[in-house]
Amino acid sequence: MEKNSNTLHYRHCILHLFHCGVSASKAYKTIRETYGSDSVNHNTCRRWYRKFQVGNFELKDEKRCGRPHEILDYDLEELVEQNPNMSMQELGRMLGVNRSTISRRLAALGFKPKPKKRRKLQEEEEEEAEESQ
Repeated sequence: MEKNSNTLHYRHCILHLFHCGVSASKAYKTIRETYGSDSVNHNTCRRWYRKFQVGNFELKDEKRCGRPHEILDYDLEELVEQNPNMSMQELGRMLGVNRSTISRRLAALGFKPKPKKRRKLQEEEEEEAEESQ
């Protein structure tokens, strides 16, 4: 069974065991014995039991607060393709997000960071390239 696709099923199992009067620890053990060691963890069972104990039986994920993704991967990919030497800071300025957001999105898209060169070494290489032309 896939972990992500069965999350709601595991929550139903936890709720059922809660209604049967089973403790959170016993529910954890029962679910892991039935579905395997990668099904749920102990803290997850305890967190759901705390929700049930206060009368919250909603099993779907609640909306999270926080900023949604403000940039589309397509926009970022397009900018990188247009100018692959653009820094993450420059990309962030153009898209209105910070450098760490650009870094995470590029990593998620499979882009590998280029090794950093010292500015002086890079300038020397550029000068050599100009002289050889």
